[in-house]
Amino acid sequence: MSAATVTSKGQITIPASVRNRFGIEPGHQLVFFERLDGKLGVRVRKPRRGSGYGMLQAYGEGLAIDELRAVVGQAVADGVAERLERASRTAESDDPE
Repeated sequence: MSAATVTSKGQITIPASVRNRFGIEPGHQLVFFERLDGKLGVRVRKPRRGSGYGMLQAYGEGLAIDELRAVVGQAVADGVAERLERASRTAESDDPE
């Protein structure tokens, strides 16, 4: 027999032995219901096709924080430069001379 303790947030960790025995994997839902005899029943519901779970996959390793800052900084700088250029062209076209 396995047991799990309910946290103050109402969460539990399902023991690995239970997950393995019943094939419970990330994305599966546990459906709780009252049985005819008044006891608690639990069913495992697997995600339906098209539910979207697991659609996004990781592609390789992420960037180090310094690399991420550099990429974001360059993107911001490019955006600012583009806006300044656009504003300059607009100002030139509005110039009556």
